[in-house]
Amino acid sequence: MDKFLEVFKKLLEKFKNLSKGVKIASIISAITLIIAISSLFFYQSSNKYSVLFSGLDSADSKTVLSALEEQGVDFKVEGDSILVNKSVVDKLRLQLASNLTMGSTGYELMDSGSSFGMTEEEFQIKKLRMQQGELEKTIKSFEQISDARVHITLPTNSVFADEKEPGSAAVYVKLVAGKTLSQEQVKSIVALVSGSTSISKDNIQVMDSNMNLLSEDSSFKLDENSDQNVTSTSIATQLELEKKYEAQLQKSILELLTPVLGNGKVKVMVSADLDFDSTKVTETVVDPNKVIISQKTSKSENNSSEGNDNASGSGSVIDENMGNTIVTNDKNTKSTTEEQTTNYEVGKTETIKIKAPGEVKSLSASVIVDGEINDALRTAIEQSVSAAVGLNTERGDTVSVAGITFNTKDTGNITDPFAEPEANNNNMIYMIIAGVVGAILLIVFIVLRSKKKKANKEVVTEEEGNLLDIVIEDKISKVEEEELKPIEFEVPNQNIHIENEIKKYAAEKPQQVADIVKSWLVESER
Repeated sequence: MDKFLEVFKKLLEKFKNLSKGVKIASIISAITLIIAISSLFFYQSSNKYSVLFSGLDSADSKTVLSALEEQGVDFKVEGDSILVNKSVVDKLRLQLASNLTMGSTGYELMDSGSSFGMTEEEFQIKKLRMQQGELEKTIKSFEQISDARVHITLPTNSVFADEKEPGSAAVYVKLVAGKTLSQEQVKSIVALVSGSTSISKDNIQVMDSNMNLLSEDSSFKLDENSDQNVTSTSIATQLELEKKYEAQLQKSILELLTPVLGNGKVKVMVSADLDFDSTKVTETVVDPNKVIISQKTSKSENNSSEGNDNASGSGSVIDENMGNTIVTNDKNTKSTTEEQTTNYEVGKTETIKIKAPGEVKSLSASVIVDGEINDALRTAIEQSVSAAVGLNTERGDTVSVAGITFNTKDTGNITDPFAEPEANNNNMIYMIIAGVVGAILLIVFIVLRSKKKKANKEVVTEEEGNLLDIVIEDKISKVEEEELKPIEFEVPNQNIHIENEIKKYAAEKPQQVADIVKSWLVESER
């Protein structure tokens, strides 16, 4: 401990001796390093755990936590999520999935107690609960649905047909955020419940967590055998089909024109209006030729003794229950009645036509070509496009072709504002590394700059000390420098040579020269 304190004191003394700039840089670097290490530790610790289960109800959460505690598994609870170590998450999920009821209890009720002594009514209620639980589990398995509840009312039986009430069912669904159910999917849920309970589809209602009645669609109220039930589609599906049809036509036009005009030299837009109404037409044609299918003839005679002078008769036989009577003027009267019934079959032909939904009501296409085009090329493109997409002028289809120069200067800078940014899990690590590297570079820069300033100060101090040495010391140390040949401004002679030698001697031995000068002065005074 004492050694540690001693080292700490030495470091503190060294820190105090540093310049102000180095101290600031050291403090900033230390703070940056601490933040980087803390962030890295937090990131690593947060990535150590992975979600085992999320959104469980209280009963399932208790079951999972109890199982994890029994196995001694390290776990964390964050909100409604249970997190465990990444290395065991898959194994634990497989082990515990069978113990989860997902908030619904189905046939597990059979294992939760004995049915001994149970009345028929109690058994029917238990059976109904199991049926509801199994339906809830099935509906929850759909990816658009996070939770579901099913309520079934069984039909009441009675010996009187008028007093018998049909069963009904109500389905509550909680949708996943951002997900919706189409009418076809709602119909599938209704069909699932109807097929499991023998309840009529008309008596099944589906609603979501926003209190929207999803089953309120006209197709559910039609007859079971109606063809319109099969062909009815939702608005969302209709729009999707229109978009797919338009995209298919656009692709066909581009494949036709791109090899001729060049890649990127043509733009195509197609707009289609489809008729999604399903129509059923029944046509009956009556055959004018009659066909006899049956004929009945009846004849009766009547004799009378009274006579009559008048005679009347009719010798014609008429169809359809008309009789023939013969009367004579004798005293004895004889009456004969004959009836004939003929049944004819009227021939007829009945034709049922069902128009499938998706018929094209109108179609329009627009083609823009890069650059100016002449009339001949425009006409050729119009004819080719019309033939490729099957344009029909009788229903009002149109095609437009224009030649306009494309502006490609700013197209590279166009970005989709609604495009979602790509997820990058390594951003935090990159930021931490960049911060650490930046801090290290800052420290190196400040230290080098401080050393450079210190070196400059030492050089200046050394030069000042040399100057003081020159003033104070008696002897000047000879500095080895490169000898340069002096510039000769005068012509050398004997006197100049002697003078230079004296100066050189005086410079090398000033004390001796001073003594000589003193001796000269003393001799001159004498």
